[in-house]
Amino acid sequence: MKRISPATWVPLALLVLGAGTAGERPPISLAGDRPFANRWVSVTPPGGARLLTVGVDSVGMVYVATDLGVFRSPDGGATWISPTDPIKASTEITAFAFDPSKPSTAYAGSAYSGVLKSEDRGETWRIIDGTGDRPQAVSALTLDPASPANLYAGSYAGVLGALYKSSDGGNTWRGQFLSGKGSTIRSIAIDPSSSDRLYVGTDYFAFKSIHDGLWQMLGVEQSVPTGQPVNVMALALDPRTPETVYAATACTVGFEGTPCGDGVYRSQDAGESWTALHGGMRPYTATWSLALLPDAGILYAGTYYGVFQLPAGGRSWRPVDEGLENPDIIALAYSNSSDSLFAASWNQLFKLGGASREAPDRNPRPSQFRW
Repeated sequence: MKRISPATWVPLALLVLGAGTAGERPPISLAGDRPFANRWVSVTPPGGARLLTVGVDSVGMVYVATDLGVFRSPDGGATWISPTDPIKASTEITAFAFDPSKPSTAYAGSAYSGVLKSEDRGETWRIIDGTGDRPQAVSALTLDPASPANLYAGSYAGVLGALYKSSDGGNTWRGQFLSGKGSTIRSIAIDPSSSDRLYVGTDYFAFKSIHDGLWQMLGVEQSVPTGQPVNVMALALDPRTPETVYAATACTVGFEGTPCGDGVYRSQDAGESWTALHGGMRPYTATWSLALLPDAGILYAGTYYGVFQLPAGGRSWRPVDEGLENPDIIALAYSNSSDSLFAASWNQLFKLGGASREAPDRNPRPSQFRW
């Protein structure tokens, strides 16, 4: 195994059910009298690869999917283990899932190859050729930490946008369609208090499992001023109060133009009603990812305009971007073992230490601008 240090980079330039407020973005500075002196540092794997997503297992190993393969770091990004079992660019890793009871076991969802599994902490990978309705184009992947043999995978709309479940670690699968539109499954979250309750984010809608394969649709189809529908890109549940659900939204866009979205929404009654959490963000912010710190209750959002922090129980976001050279953050992952947050843009990986501290409030007064 070859370990290499990060390269140095040159900086480069849901549910719509409520109303909220948003202000102009404050200057980029973390100066203040609050005990939050941390800043982002680049821990990008070397080689100039395009980053796809990031994940952290239960003992702190960092996994970064790139178009050159999966890089791993056992020391929070200080050094990297280059891919020894190359996963080619055509594999397109979209998500990671980790078995907390077996740190050596990791899963990866692929846009072209279904679900891959590693039993040696990412040293080697194999495609799971399970039986039944095996997922083939995986857009979302999660594992039930209470029952690690239970895997859930979502697929892209081009293959009918189904949700798949395996109860034996990927050996067998069964699929289920959540809507007649065959929407892409964008995100999956499991209720930490009841593994039978799932939340699934798709294009246009979000769903909650009821029982015996029945699903409840949450919210209605909405769009932003451009007429594009917003997609539920990420979901997060607070383990301290499992009725609290967060949903991040963004539009599906090509490679040109500014991505749009409708920020983040919060439900405190298991998805029955939603409140917009727009305060502190720009209007129509595309939000790609969420990371909720289970002990502190702090929520982070990765957006087109950088990373924002929502204090526990808060209603207004605080920008956390000192040292964040590339603000378009596509994925977040939290390491509980080191209290570190990792943020991936398309070409850089950043690390924030002391993530469980609250950032200073840099919004001196509520904005009068309404979405």
